Amino acid sequence: MAANNVPEWINAELFEDVLKSTVPGYTKVKTFKADAGSAAGENYATIMLRVNIEVELEEGKSKDVSYMVKLPHQLELYKEMMKQNNIFDVERLMYCEVVPEMEALYKDVGVDGAYPELLNLGVFKEEGRAMVTEMLNGMMSRFLKVCVTFDGHEEYIEEIKKIIPVAVDEMFKMAKINTQEFNALNHGDFWSNNVMFQYDAFGKVKEVYLVDYQLPKYGTVAQDLLYFLLSSTKLEDKISKFDYYIKFYHDNLIEHLKVLKYTRPLPTLRSIHSSLLKHGIFGFSIVTGVMSAVLLDPSENASFENFVGDSEAGEAFQMQLYTNPRYRKHIQVIMPWLLNRGALETTIL
Repeated sequence: MAANNVPEWINAELFEDVLKSTVPGYTKVKTFKADAGSAAGENYATIMLRVNIEVELEEGKSKDVSYMVKLPHQLELYKEMMKQNNIFDVERLMYCEVVPEMEALYKDVGVDGAYPELLNLGVFKEEGRAMVTEMLNGMMSRFLKVCVTFDGHEEYIEEIKKIIPVAVDEMFKMAKINTQEFNALNHGDFWSNNVMFQYDAFGKVKEVYLVDYQLPKYGTVAQDLLYFLLSSTKLEDKISKFDYYIKFYHDNLIEHLKVLKYTRPLPTLRSIHSSLLKHGIFGFSIVTGVMSAVLLDPSENASFENFVGDSEAGEAFQMQLYTNPRYRKHIQVIMPWLLNRGALETTIL
């Protein structure tokens, strides 16, 4: 990496083909600049770059174009993870095949086919279980150390101690597709930074787009619902309006299933809630994982390596995640709620 975290091989020549195919009248590059595309803590899974290019058009005119470039980390742990689950191949599949297929469903009001096995398993591949366990063990030990300082922790600390050793096994068990439930293709990393908003001239939301299709997983809708509602909603609404948000989701789900002429029995609101209760372990994993990153104030220590690593810097960063005052406020409200929903009960004896 260069001094500004931009690899030396990122240059104007690399963009020649895309410029020729997408910029009418393109003749040559006049200026080229690449910088970091996200601040520390805004993106953990990949390295994001922003590329700004001034191109010369026919007849001497100029035009500014920009691109976002996504690159893998060069850490050994990350390279090993990529062997188990190449998120770039997954995202390419999503953008090139699955998303266009979904758009076509609404255009043609057709019926979706089965998804590739790559999307059925997501990160829950058996060959990757040991690595996931290793990564989470360190974070869970740090969480447990801080958990005993939370107000009211006496109410649920014993359940936490029981669930931590089997959390990964529980998640892999819950990730298996139950064909008797309503299933859908989950985004898999559904938090606020992976949602883009387009506003009209009056400042009102015009369109909403999901981005970063790196970890999709076909299965229970409880995964994305718990992921987003627990990680990214404000504290005042997180618990008090949880059921309202699920009702809102269900109303819109039914509306769109009817538009698409869904041929199976429509899922009931009760069945969605039942799935949320059954897969409560996802809720525990979210509030002890991604929610801590969402609530952390901007920090230069925020990186993929520190988020999952067991180095001295990684331990310090993870302690920073869990001791953050904003996180403390949320977790002290959510943990009793999870306990009362049975989400901290283990099914593996």
